[in-house]
Amino acid sequence: MIDLAVAWTFTKETYAPENAIKLLRPDEDIVAVYKTTKDIAIFTDKRLIVRDAPPLAPKKVETYVLPYRAIQMWSTEKNGTILDFGADVALWTQVGRMKINLKKEIDLQKFEALLSDLIV
Repeated sequence: MIDLAVAWTFTKETYAPENAIKLLRPDEDIVAVYKTTKDIAIFTDKRLIVRDAPPLAPKKVETYVLPYRAIQMWSTEKNGTILDFGADVALWTQVGRMKINLKKEIDLQKFEALLSDLIV
């Protein structure tokens, strides 16, 4: 399995901005939205959409779209016991493994429930 050079950091739960809603299909509903260090991640009922817009390169925007059917397995790892440093999530897909770093402000149990509901 290939480790892709794809890693995102989710910092907090938020709402989808109007310009991100334009990425959705008409038959798609938003389930959860997270602020990332570079932009936004949207979990819909069909796929994960992550938009990266580096602050120093405002004209460069990368959009990653990952249908849930492409995810074969996922795992979480809590970083710390006494001091809460957040958690790491790994998504094993047909093209390799992707990583998501969750900041401590994100409820890990709620995030795991989200993945359990969406990835079948």
